[in-house]
Amino acid sequence: MPPFSPSSLFPPQVAFAGTKPSFNCAKADSAAEKAICKNNGLAASDAAIAIAYKKLQTTLDQKAAAALAEDERWFVSTRDAIAEAAEGMARSDLDSILKDRLKFLKAINPHPPVDFAGSWHNIAGGFDITSAPDGTLAVSGNAAHPVTGNWVCEFNGSAKPDGATLVVKDESDKGNDKAAALRLTRDGGALKVETIPAANADDGTSPYCGVNGSFDGSYFSVPVGYN
Repeated sequence: MPPFSPSSLFPPQVAFAGTKPSFNCAKADSAAEKAICKNNGLAASDAAIAIAYKKLQTTLDQKAAAALAEDERWFVSTRDAIAEAAEGMARSDLDSILKDRLKFLKAINPHPPVDFAGSWHNIAGGFDITSAPDGTLAVSGNAAHPVTGNWVCEFNGSAKPDGATLVVKDESDKGNDKAAALRLTRDGGALKVETIPAANADDGTSPYCGVNGSFDGSYFSVPVGYN
């Protein structure tokens, strides 16, 4: 197999003069940054991502803004890994992940309602939460490693919130007092998800995910049906 080169991933289109990414191309370091600097479309997408991100940083509350900053760091590391991956390792190329990121940032509602219902996403996946007339919330979640997909998470459960907290077990664990659960809380404009380990768990792994996978983290409000 020939040595990997970023040019094998992206069309040989040199960026037009005046199309600048969000960073100084003279200081481009990673394979992703170098590829972005050489391609007009990639540079435009990168610049648009920076604009959308900065706008959200001014409209989100402090907690949600901090959570989005962490998600953005994960995105950048994902972007770099995709650009540097050997052919066939990544699930998508740099162009598509930039466009997906821009779509996600533009979809975020910085001022969602204060309850749990709705769709909540981050770079790895998300949750759809619907409310029944009796107040029960149905929670469906899916996530995967954003580069390799080498872990996948799935969850389906339902429960009633206790004030500002929703503790919910997977449907397969209903009635099992020692089973793991997810704890959902609103953290400003974001949804915070934490795994409560099973009573007999000793390795900290999530029963809902493959090896090294987890739902834990912050999720952001997006339109219902977002994908």
